[in-house]
Amino acid sequence: MPTSESQPPLQSLESLQALQALQPSQPSQEDVGSDVYGLNIPRYHFSFDREIAGSIHYINTRLAPPGKPVRVLLWSGNGQVPPVAVQKTVEAGVLNMNGGDTYITRTNPSWTAVAPLGVDKGDGLFQVFAPAQNENIYTNLWHGPYYGFTRAIETFELTDRPLRLKPLGIYYHMYSGTKVASLAALRQVYDWALTQPVMPVYASDYILKVLDFRNFAVARDGDAWVVRGDGDLRTVRWSGAGVPRLADARDVAGFAPAAGGGTYIHLASGSARFAMEDGPQALPYVREASGRLTRWQRSADGRAVSVDVAGYVRPFIRFANAARCRATVDGREVPGAHGDDWRIDLGPGHPARLVAQHVELACGR
Repeated sequence: MPTSESQPPLQSLESLQALQALQPSQPSQEDVGSDVYGLNIPRYHFSFDREIAGSIHYINTRLAPPGKPVRVLLWSGNGQVPPVAVQKTVEAGVLNMNGGDTYITRTNPSWTAVAPLGVDKGDGLFQVFAPAQNENIYTNLWHGPYYGFTRAIETFELTDRPLRLKPLGIYYHMYSGTKVASLAALRQVYDWALTQPVMPVYASDYILKVLDFRNFAVARDGDAWVVRGDGDLRTVRWSGAGVPRLADARDVAGFAPAAGGGTYIHLASGSARFAMEDGPQALPYVREASGRLTRWQRSADGRAVSVDVAGYVRPFIRFANAARCRATVDGREVPGAHGDDWRIDLGPGHPARLVAQHVELACGR
């Protein structure tokens, strides 16, 4: 199923009340998976080129709005695709994702229920798995309970702590809007997600991070660590003691405590160098940001920093050790009192594309 990453709005619960009597009857068990659901298309012969490249071409030329070509192909069915199918997405110039079975819950609290990032198909081909499962799994293949998708919240929590194994990805079919119970479950999942400290990204962004992770390089250089990737993966997790030594770090914007122990280190490019040391840091740094960081610079004395921040939805940046600091955003001074921990909100964001805002922080002694 190719997609240009558009998101239709939810229907209201009330509008479904009158439709319940019109719901089609459930198929018999023997019908599930049979040809009753197949389309009998005269003179049709299966073709990978027609199904993949042909579908992409049709969407790009007939359906997608200008400037929004297909970027991702989502595998349909059981998601167990052969290597030739993945190769066809590469030839078409699109990313691919789907499959995998991450279904860890409170009643199934095993990491064996967490799928990997994807599966290697050989010859440099990689199928990226969906980060979480859709409502079809949580509702027993749409046999009920139709409120079952609420358990996706358990999956999100268990793959975030004690170790962050997966992103928060809400994945569902449009038929979740056909029943009051399933729509209420979907709304509950969205309401919960909106209270979480997340950085919204598109599926294509996540896929690129997965592919970057597979090629990410880590090396020692004296007492320092050198990391290098394609620039899509911007966070590394340090599991030992200590924090980055900010004074001589290169393209390290900051850090934060990691769930389950250790430290998340925030990178401002695809290549960074840093050493670890014990003790608190006195220099200002980025504790948290809901946006992509680029063009990071720190002054020679370490007390002034600048960075570009770009986010899709309500981007912000939070600085630590900022009690005696002043800040500007695109040259305009940020007003208001603040403490040592200073969050600077950067407006509504730009959902269609990343637009950078330049932030400068200057601190006294």
